[in-house]
Amino acid sequence: MSDKALLSQLALGNHIAFTQLYYKYWLKAIHQDNLAKCPQLSDLKGWYNEVARLYAVKTIPNNFLLSPEGKIIARNLTGEDLSQKLKVIFDQ
Repeated sequence: MSDKALLSQLALGNHIAFTQLYYKYWLKAIHQDNLAKCPQLSDLKGWYNEVARLYAVKTIPNNFLLSPEGKIIARNLTGEDLSQKLKVIFDQ
């Protein structure tokens, strides 16, 4: 189905058209950003994804630092903050 046809169906409230269009552009972005070698997961529900809602993910990118037990020990650390946290963890 063409993008134009998908957009027409989307305007009519067709959820399947949304999913197909979203999937197409999601795959395109993965390849454009050279992320095809990294695992990429999506249920294509966008901000209505159950996990995103459970963990209050409202922006992208978003990251979580997990303990070996799988517990969240930090969130959205970058740069020096991430380096400092990892130093604390590995120096214990």
